[in-house]
Amino acid sequence: MRRLLRWLKQRPLKGGLLVFLGLHLVVSCVWALMKYNRSGPDFVGSPPSKYYPRQRNDLDLKHRGRWWGKFGKQFRPSGYWDIGPAGVFTPVVHHLSGWDVFKSDLCVEGTIASLGVSDDDGDIVFTMNLPAEYEKYAWRPREPFDGSVQKRLIVEIDEPIRKNFPVAYDLSMGDLVRVCGRWVYDRGHSHCEIHPARWVEILKEGPAPPP
Repeated sequence: MRRLLRWLKQRPLKGGLLVFLGLHLVVSCVWALMKYNRSGPDFVGSPPSKYYPRQRNDLDLKHRGRWWGKFGKQFRPSGYWDIGPAGVFTPVVHHLSGWDVFKSDLCVEGTIASLGVSDDDGDIVFTMNLPAEYEKYAWRPREPFDGSVQKRLIVEIDEPIRKNFPVAYDLSMGDLVRVCGRWVYDRGHSHCEIHPARWVEILKEGPAPPP
């Protein structure tokens, strides 16, 4: 400890920077830990389940993700100046893995093409095939459309708010669904998403029968 104090006194600029970074790391981790331990809000996110306690899918709804995946997610901002646990490094973190928010509330309809629970953070994730009227939401605004098959949109129901979506027991491949939520571009994965979803409703069930 004495050596460290002597080193800090001999190099005030480097020492000050080291102290700042150390304090910043402590504050950031405590802030992220507080967000991690905060429970998600309660709201009506879907109609009641038709099949509970049975499931119409093979989702592992007991899986809640891994703590490090959910903890690390607390550092991801929704803009260059969305100051949170990332602190002064927010612009860098956002550029690498943040979310660009295009609309805080958007509703789209489409057919479920894939369905699962993220092993990393426990989010329910499904992909929607979009009809022509909604295809523009699979792309970033002002991004040139290149005629490829980018006609799908990813939807994520965050693990802390999964309890608000009893429809999770009913979702299945081929279902026509209506989804409302925050429309973003995920910089970490380079695709558009509804994340987090705030409403999920099955408009028409697909061909998969209940088990």
